Amino acid sequence: GDVYRRIAWNNRGKKYTVWRCCTRVEHGPGVCDAPTTLEENLQAAVMKAINEVLGRKTEVIKQMETLLEQTIVTDYEEQLEDIAARMEKLQLKLVNLNTTKHESEDLSRDVNALREEKEHIMVAIAEDKGRQLKKEEMIQFLQGQTVELENFDEGLVRRLVEQVVVHRDGNFTVEFKSCTSLYVRI
Repeated sequence: GDVYRRIAWNNRGKKYTVWRCCTRVEHGPGVCDAPTTLEENLQAAVMKAINEVLGRKTEVIKQMETLLEQTIVTDYEEQLEDIAARMEKLQLKLVNLNTTKHESEDLSRDVNALREEKEHIMVAIAEDKGRQLKKEEMIQFLQGQTVELENFDEGLVRRLVEQVVVHRDGNFTVEFKSCTSLYVRI
């Protein structure tokens, strides 16, 4: 469940680059029994997942286009308009009424709560747009790719892959930024 760290490993005079769980590195194998993974196995798993997606690119593109259509959230506009109207009413009430200190504190608290609600919606809108952009980038990549990739390309992996989950059995789940994920056996 923790993040893995890249480590240069020297085992009986042989040098390796491995990935190990941070908890295991910092606290030892008694605390964490997550497997150590050779970097070449990790890279092979990622490339296998990318090539598998490339092999089914028309199917994956259709799925992502469907997801893009479904994730366009139109009610955010309505929610923001509703919040703006409620905030305006409360602020007018606050200004126009001769209220007690307690009543004005309540109204101010309500206005602040609406501001926070608006912020949450704005963050959700930004996150949705970010996810949509990542899906569009993945679609463009898939459409432009005509052959399987042979060599590990760190820049490409950083653009496409959100995270890689290492399983106890030494296999991996590669999760793409486009919300696609694949289980890969090595």
